[in-house]
Amino acid sequence: MKHPFKVKNETSKWSGLITLGLEGLIFGLSIMIIFRGYYNSANSYYSQAFGGSFGDNPVGLGTLITFFLATFLSALATTGIGYGARELFTPNRTDFLDFVNGIAHRTSPILLLNLIALLFSFTVGFTTSGVLNTMLVLCLFSITLAIWQFGILAPIYELANPKLDRLYILIIVTLLNGFVYGLAYMAVAAHYVSYLQQLF
Repeated sequence: MKHPFKVKNETSKWSGLITLGLEGLIFGLSIMIIFRGYYNSANSYYSQAFGGSFGDNPVGLGTLITFFLATFLSALATTGIGYGARELFTPNRTDFLDFVNGIAHRTSPILLLNLIALLFSFTVGFTTSGVLNTMLVLCLFSITLAIWQFGILAPIYELANPKLDRLYILIIVTLLNGFVYGLAYMAVAAHYVSYLQQLF
């Protein structure tokens, strides 16, 4: 984490995939806890105001799995796009798992930021401090997305003698990554809709 862009290949072949999996798991757990916190907070206010209840909290393992899969699979897909661009536009050949390790190394601060976000996610709710903590968590998630974007594009920028100018390769990779992110957002939105249908 001290020098993310000084990539070394002395790690385990699977360390990159494990790191991306841990990041996805912690992110999914944070989102689940935030949703549960807001649901419970809203339920408490509703109970005090009207004496009723929304019922059991529907946010649980399904949310964790949805956000974990959306995060992990989109990370794998965008890494695959970067790997494909490297293989297509340069004569240099790299093992895919080594490439994943390099991405995970460059984006290693994400793991720490996700852990901090997880800690703050336990304190969210419809209170002043709860809303402020939610904003902090969202800021941390925005920073992690920026780090990911830098990390995923760095290997393209570092290409030596590519067949196509690096700017155009970066544009192609960014567009394809945007398509992947769009699919992930659609999957998450479908999950939101299913919860709203359960509530109403």
